[in-house]
Amino acid sequence: MKKLILMSIIVMSAASLIAIGFNNQSNTQVKCKSKSEASIESNVEAGNLISGTRLFDDQFLRVVNSKAIPPIIYNVDTRYIHKITKSDLREAREVKEIFPEKVLDHIVEIKDTKLVLLDQEENQEIKGSGAKLTKQQIDLMRTFDYSTDFYLEVNAMNSSGYTDRIVYYTTVIPEKKAEYQAGSDELLKYLRTESTQATIGIHEGQLKPGQIAFTIDVEGNVSGVKLQSSSGHGPFDKRMQELIEELPDGWNPAKNEKGLPVEQKLILFFGIQGC
Repeated sequence: MKKLILMSIIVMSAASLIAIGFNNQSNTQVKCKSKSEASIESNVEAGNLISGTRLFDDQFLRVVNSKAIPPIIYNVDTRYIHKITKSDLREAREVKEIFPEKVLDHIVEIKDTKLVLLDQEENQEIKGSGAKLTKQQIDLMRTFDYSTDFYLEVNAMNSSGYTDRIVYYTTVIPEKKAEYQAGSDELLKYLRTESTQATIGIHEGQLKPGQIAFTIDVEGNVSGVKLQSSSGHGPFDKRMQELIEELPDGWNPAKNEKGLPVEQKLILFFGIQGC
């Protein structure tokens, strides 16, 4: 009798263990994937998966993801996205002639303004009131040459009765900008392809918004190449400077409103997105 009871207990225990095993297997297969796991698995061939079960453990995934290179951006443009030609700036008398279209559509009244010339040594600023620019502000803008950076700030009442602070950073550009002879797409493709080796060893969190300034002179030559801010990875910075200095194609110089060639300063943005 005792043997029969003992055998029954053993059979029941074994059945319980089998049931627990199936439940655990089921939970493993339907476990939700973290973003890091999903990104790793998206690049895995189907042959590396068995019945939906990962061959990577959590520790391996954490190590791989910690060394993943974040998306790298490449762009060549003026310092600021918002631009205004020198001829348009010379004719500007009101805030609305400098700000992008429709920015002031919801504004009922402009209370005050501040024009600031951004200079590496010392910024200059002139304040005013109302929607019209003051004579001092207009006189300062007339001194701005091509590639000058400035911002205009206004405090204004919107249609809801609240005060908005609106600021637009702007770069003064020639009437016809400098152009890479092979086209901007080929320029970015070249920079991306030729810098691949230099990105090896970059870790997530290390990369920063890098900037290299350079000038296209009146003959279409590149000059004044200078690292303004590091990408956080020295070999990457160095390689990008070399590539700008050794571009395989030339540039068509910028031109003013009379069609005469003028210098234009540009920025190579590389690394991660930034200001």
